[in-house]
Amino acid sequence: MKGYLNVQNTIRGTGANGLIGEIVIHADPQGWYIYVGRPSQMLGVNMANIITAKAYFMVGTKVEDLPLPPSEVAEVFDNIDLNFMRDKNAISSGKGFALGTY
Repeated sequence: MKGYLNVQNTIRGTGANGLIGEIVIHADPQGWYIYVGRPSQMLGVNMANIITAKAYFMVGTKVEDLPLPPSEVAEVFDNIDLNFMRDKNAISSGKGFALGTY
């Protein structure tokens, strides 16, 4: 499913033609997942070209790899490994949820 928003060009989706984003609901014998946006294709809304909000939510047996945090956030955490998702063995089951916003 795809959602679009355009309120007199003041409040609109950040994608082409006012696209807010995509929701995917998937189930088969090998697994299931629900994506309300995802890190590579976040939901987005722009309000009067003043503020833009983006977000995603994922749950299920298959979640997309999480991106590294923006440099502004990384600067706050000097001695912490922010690439904690690189160890695939630690998440081999692939079950869980993730959310993010900015």
